[in-house]
Amino acid sequence: LRSRATYISRTLAWEYVAMGVAEINAVACCASALARELEPAPGRRVGALDVVCAIKHMQTLLRTVSSPSTQLTYRIAPAAALVRLSVAALERVMINLVSNARNAGASEVEIRVSTELDRTAGWATKGPAGAVIVSVQDNGSGLDESRLAEASCRNEAGSEVTWFGIGLRSVSAIVLGAGGELEFSTPRNEGLLTRVSLPLIHP
Repeated sequence: LRSRATYISRTLAWEYVAMGVAEINAVACCASALARELEPAPGRRVGALDVVCAIKHMQTLLRTVSSPSTQLTYRIAPAAALVRLSVAALERVMINLVSNARNAGASEVEIRVSTELDRTAGWATKGPAGAVIVSVQDNGSGLDESRLAEASCRNEAGSEVTWFGIGLRSVSAIVLGAGGELEFSTPRNEGLLTRVSLPLIHP
């Protein structure tokens, strides 16, 4: 609990000091409790995680991580979307993506969770056709064309992206390690759209 509270505290801007340490610790404790409940025991295979349910439970935590002036909205699919990933790993992905949007000066962040049941490219030999799509769209400073081009080659070449910081390196390792894909784009030449694709599984 202390390490999680320290991690969150260090990622917050100074304006969050007014929120009080107690509130930050409360959010951190809730997140850690959820992670302990759903995290598999050592040596056991990671079970099925419902991304829809997990992200709904993370909304208070993500609100704390984002800037106080940021409008954070959600569009979440109503049906369950199961993936082979731990809740702690998904939590780390979402915290890092929302933190990146905050650091880019975004005033609006939209998180979407959907499924693509007809997606077959790239998944034909990896189990059920289909993917869970988690996207984070912001209106921050975005990326220039060279960085977008380098990131788009990541899945094909398997090489490191030079401009990735610690947060995105962690996101990339988690997503690719789960057999997924990480994509970046700038719709309408504004902000950044980060798209995480994870293979669907069936119980």
